[in-house]
Amino acid sequence: MLALLLAAATAVAPADTREVTVQTAVPAPCLAVYQGPPQGSHLLISAQTLGKLAHQDADGLPLDARMARIMAKRAQALLDAAKGAAPDPQGCQPVSLAPLHDAGYVVIPLIEAGRVAVWSQARGALASTIHTRQNACTLDAPAGGFSATIEGEATAFFAMVTCVT
Repeated sequence: MLALLLAAATAVAPADTREVTVQTAVPAPCLAVYQGPPQGSHLLISAQTLGKLAHQDADGLPLDARMARIMAKRAQALLDAAKGAAPDPQGCQPVSLAPLHDAGYVVIPLIEAGRVAVWSQARGALASTIHTRQNACTLDAPAGGFSATIEGEATAFFAMVTCVT
């Protein structure tokens, strides 16, 4: 019996993959959210949506009160980082997640809900759908993560570690 339980615990959990329909118009005003330097495919997020989150208004997102408070701080960090930034070609203020540490986690529920637009650098246009992947943590794979890709692009435009065992 113990052997069976250990085998089940060490089995690699399948990744949860989904196709997400995203916004097909640039929200205004907006933030262009990059994982590093402002180049490549990236997220375009409504400043109004982030403002609601910063005031703990989850606006229908599946967040309990505790997560709404956490997400409020993360949303505010993104809004603060965008202050004074010159608009990019789509009219959005660019923000790099690199110096913001865990503030990037605020965009995961927005991506999953389709409340973002996604600029495809390869196409030079907005994508209409993206693919998300959530890997679970297991004994065989002690780090799991969330990623988002655009079909036809070689690498994910957004990726974050979401669990470590």
